[in-house]
Amino acid sequence: MSESTLNTSNRESYRLAIIGNKASMLVNFRKDLIIDLITSGYSVHCMVPASSEKEKRAILELGASFDEFYLERNSANPFHDIHTLVSLMSLIKKLIHPVFLHLLLSQLFGD
Repeated sequence: MSESTLNTSNRESYRLAIIGNKASMLVNFRKDLIIDLITSGYSVHCMVPASSEKEKRAILELGASFDEFYLERNSANPFHDIHTLVSLMSLIKKLIHPVFLHLLLSQLFGD
């Protein structure tokens, strides 16, 4: 989405969901992006698996909201994958028309 396609006077209506596999990764590698989006007037929602209180606090201090989803990292059980999908879908339902930045997909397919 280019700047010209966005209604710049109504940025508050845009909710951006950043889904990552670790909260520390968001803080270490996407901190500047999150800060820039928030200062531009966007509502940023960070979604990551279970995290420590320190990691949660670091994301909240950036001004973003923080949501956790279920993820079993070392399982090949398809039921765990379904549980992860349902967990993410329930979080996504809370947002109305979100724009997503999924960090894992960009790493798999090379930006």
